[in-house]
Amino acid sequence: KFLKFDIMAGIVSTFLMIIIVLTSFRPIRRYLYYWFFKIHILLFLGIIISACLHKHGSELATMIAVPLGLYVIDVSVRIFLFVATPRRISSAKLVGDNYVRLFIHHFSRYSAAQHVNLYIPQVGWTEAHSFSPISNPENDTASIIIEVKRKWTKKLKKRVEEGKELTLAWIDGPFGQIDVPFFVKQKYLVFVAGGVGIAPIMSVLHTLHYHYKHKTTRAHLIWSCRAPDLLIELAEEIGQMMNRGENLDLHLQLYHTGEGTLEIPLENATANTKAFFDCLTEGRPDFPQVLKDIKNDAKENHCRKAGMFICGSGTFRDAILRNIPHSPNCFFNIHSESFSL
Repeated sequence: KFLKFDIMAGIVSTFLMIIIVLTSFRPIRRYLYYWFFKIHILLFLGIIISACLHKHGSELATMIAVPLGLYVIDVSVRIFLFVATPRRISSAKLVGDNYVRLFIHHFSRYSAAQHVNLYIPQVGWTEAHSFSPISNPENDTASIIIEVKRKWTKKLKKRVEEGKELTLAWIDGPFGQIDVPFFVKQKYLVFVAGGVGIAPIMSVLHTLHYHYKHKTTRAHLIWSCRAPDLLIELAEEIGQMMNRGENLDLHLQLYHTGEGTLEIPLENATANTKAFFDCLTEGRPDFPQVLKDIKNDAKENHCRKAGMFICGSGTFRDAILRNIPHSPNCFFNIHSESFSL
């Protein structure tokens, strides 16, 4: 009886679901992401078809018809918007050996801390990757900093390195949402970034500066980064926010955790760059003490609640969360993100 068509369809559906589970473990997601992504799309279609051919397939088809139809409409609209609106890459540059910065003209359809799927056919025909813009959404040009890690990003770096032109990009999204008005309501804010996790935090800081000029907020930015080139790249932008404190009283704690001592380029440095590097400390931050000091500072400023945004690797995020001090006199409202798969 197991050879009957409807029974075989059920067995195939179960087998495909087992493959989905087995290919969802973290090592496969992390190191073979695009194989993981494409296989899951194909297996999902196979499961739907074989399940509908199963013994009670007609009942299943009736139940999933409406949600599946809505999903197809959503995907169709996204594909149309994706294909119909190519974006021009106005410039691309290397930031040291491990980062590439892209500037994408006429793209501002995102909010602070959202991420987008970036597709550049000149780098890879079948791949789109997720990144958070670092720029102010009000600017006509979006800026994205990309860490060079694996195959696609290495191809991107090589193309920029060789001076080959990047012309067009297609963008799917934006995705995700952070409640910026929630942060605006807080009189005291804490931002903690690890490495390139500074990107969504920078976007939030830009938004607070440009959209909520009537609101004065005390904020701490703690940035731990091992890449000296990334620190130098963003020194002017962050220093400008520190010195333009009409509505955001920004205090920076900057830690260089890479090997050796950072050589600060102070020749022809602006006041903003100097203000940024004045906050530099070599070595890893003592997060228990740093967060304890921030809690005491919040209490001194009569702030019983503080908004906190954490972004970095999964290990970095978890280390911060473990060390947040608990006190009945100061409560942290926490939003955390990680770029680990």
